[in-house]
Amino acid sequence: MAPGVPLTVWVIIFIAINTVINIRGIEFTARANKIIVILELIILAIFVIVGIVAIAKGVNGAEVLLNHYMIKAILA
Repeated sequence: MAPGVPLTVWVIIFIAINTVINIRGIEFTARANKIIVILELIILAIFVIVGIVAIAKGVNGAEVLLNHYMIKAILA
């Protein structure tokens, strides 16, 4: 969570958002869920891309080690 913001404030914010979504009805809830899933997938894609770039550039010693046995296991 953001530094300096108490946990209680976050809980109240999330409860308020969920309450508004539920009061608006099932169609609004379905739309909100689609938006949330899309945002989650975008964040996941960014995470994977940043990880691949970090490994490719060797950031902080990151590297991919594939030896003969690992390749056999993957292809099996």
